Amino acid sequence: MGKRWLINLLTETSNFLGLHASFTYDENTDELIYKIKNCTFKELASKQNDLICNMHNEFLNGMFKEIFTEIEFSELTNMFNGCEFCSYSVKI
Repeated sequence: MGKRWLINLLTETSNFLGLHASFTYDENTDELIYKIKNCTFKELASKQNDLICNMHNEFLNGMFKEIFTEIEFSELTNMFNGCEFCSYSVKI
C-alpha cells in the first residue's frame, strides 16, 4: 500500500469520525499537515481543554502510528487557543 492510499484511508476515517479534516502532503519532506475543522469534544474541551486536547492528540498520534509505524507527531495550532482549526505536523 502506497502513502497516497494510506492518506486516503485517514481521510475516510477522519470523515467518519466527524472531524471535517483535510490533509496536505509534501513528498519532498515526507510531512503531512493534518487540519481538523470540527472538534468532536468541543463541549468538554471548552471546560477542560488541556486534558481533553491532550487525550485527543494521543488518540490521533496512535492513529497515525498504527498506519505509518514510525512518525513524528506535533500540534501546530489549537482552536481553543483562538485558532480557526486544530492542525498537526506528521512526519512519516
